[in-house]
Amino acid sequence: MTERAGVITMKGNPLTLIGEEVCVGRKAPDFTVVDNSLAYGVLIKELRLLARAVFVVDREGVIRYTQLVKEIATEPDYAAALDAVRKLA
Repeated sequence: MTERAGVITMKGNPLTLIGEEVCVGRKAPDFTVVDNSLAYGVLIKELRLLARAVFVVDREGVIRYTQLVKEIATEPDYAAALDAVRKLA
């Protein structure tokens, strides 16, 4: 299992994400996977919580937008995520 150290922080302290990085243009992981946090690479090892992230997937199952919030206490950029959704229409 892949570990990605220091990708996000909590109050400035680096945390480790577990799972593969999800990238734009790749096929999205199947939602029938038992643990989507691992499939999408957003499980925080130290806290056993999920990182704040947004993924926009098109009708063919291809990832068109990703946003991994670097500081766990920060909200995602919802406007940017909605713009990505609108571009699919």
